[in-house]
Amino acid sequence: MSKSDEFEVEKPCTLYKRIITYKGHREEESWRCFLDPSDGDGFVDVPENLGLPGVVSGETTLFAPGLTVLVDDQAVLEDPTGVVLGDGRRRHRNLAVQGTLKMTVVRVTCGGNRVSKSLQAIKDDVFGDSVCLKSQMEACSNGKVKFTKGPNGGGIDLTINDCSSIKRAETKATEALASVLGTLPENTNAYFMYCMPPGLGWNGIAYAYINSWLSVYNNEWCSSVSTQVHEVGHNFNLAHSSEGNEEYGDQTGFMGYSYFDDNQSMCYNAPNMFQLGWLTQEVAELSSRPPGSYLLVGHTNFGGGLQVI
Repeated sequence: MSKSDEFEVEKPCTLYKRIITYKGHREEESWRCFLDPSDGDGFVDVPENLGLPGVVSGETTLFAPGLTVLVDDQAVLEDPTGVVLGDGRRRHRNLAVQGTLKMTVVRVTCGGNRVSKSLQAIKDDVFGDSVCLKSQMEACSNGKVKFTKGPNGGGIDLTINDCSSIKRAETKATEALASVLGTLPENTNAYFMYCMPPGLGWNGIAYAYINSWLSVYNNEWCSSVSTQVHEVGHNFNLAHSSEGNEEYGDQTGFMGYSYFDDNQSMCYNAPNMFQLGWLTQEVAELSSRPPGSYLLVGHTNFGGGLQVI
């Protein structure tokens, strides 16, 4: 936050849903608002007494006269009757994700706490390894998505001075990042991964904002390819892949369980990839076909007129 004391928000902010993943696959959802540059440099918590009907993460803006932000990034609102929800600019395509995308790793140091791996090692885990975020996105999309290194060569080392909580560390990291970039990160048309050091008082694996530019990782989980692809999937607007009564139960794709492995070769499941527009040439509408036998194959066997289910 660029202001150290509590203040009132003067302009609309964009609403985003945040999903935190914990060990044991427990999750926590919350709504946060990304402030206009004139009000601050990061996300603030939405007041609990604020109703949010029909809100779309990353697209709906909030204007709440009298909305006050406290020093802990918690916003309070005495009278919610004046709240106005509007349609903001759509930063990312809602479902289909294709083309060349930019990613930058932000390695955060806070006080004496450092991320276990060097910035170069983490960049290798994202861009260089035989199995990494870059390789999996390109292979799973059949070449429709290619990640390249974003601003500052795809990697930035930042030092911040507020380690009181993960929320404050995220805010201070965004403020510092904006100073390095010369603009807010959401204005760069790139994605950013914050690799946070231990000692911030949270036990989550990682979290991400839906339909957003930001995902955040707890120390060594920044190097887990399944966690990278899972959290960036939330940035793409994907939900969790469940099975039965288990929220993360689908083990056929990365929107299910996350694994502590930096070289796991897997994709999103076929329905997810269909949503992203990655299977349009391999899907057949069987409901209009005459009775008969059809060959159904997995999404890893593209081509030859084969059909994916």
